[in-house]
Amino acid sequence: MTSLAGTYVEFPLHPASDQYLKDFIEKTLLFPRPKNLHSTTVYSHNPIDYSPGVYQPSDMVALPNDYHFLLFHRLGDPGRGLCLCLGVNAAALHQCHRFAKWLGATWDYPDFSPHITLAYNLGVEDVVGRKLYLPRFQITFLPEVVKELDPDGKVSK
Repeated sequence: MTSLAGTYVEFPLHPASDQYLKDFIEKTLLFPRPKNLHSTTVYSHNPIDYSPGVYQPSDMVALPNDYHFLLFHRLGDPGRGLCLCLGVNAAALHQCHRFAKWLGATWDYPDFSPHITLAYNLGVEDVVGRKLYLPRFQITFLPEVVKELDPDGKVSK
């Protein structure tokens, strides 16, 4: 797929993992239930000719012993608060990102850290000094979905 503006690739969660993680966010972390959980592996302002890969089922799974929390400011808009993310380690996410970079993809951050954004627009008081528990279940991803970026960097539907 080639686009004039850019290329976006995400790995959606398997429906069972999606439900478990949404329940965990709402009932354990006590944050609003998110609408769309996924892991973005490519957000390239440079269009690339990316075709979905073929991954082994074991490459599509993240295990609880690899989870960690990450806090980010939304890129280009630090005034909107913090994003709480769950860092995950699944081989397919790393492979997809490396392949896209090889094809010429750009990435807005210095490093790639595969993650799932759990909550947006948090204040410091929402996370600092609070005990946040990591999920204790595996997360399974579905094959990647490739979309185009419009000239403003918005993902096509």
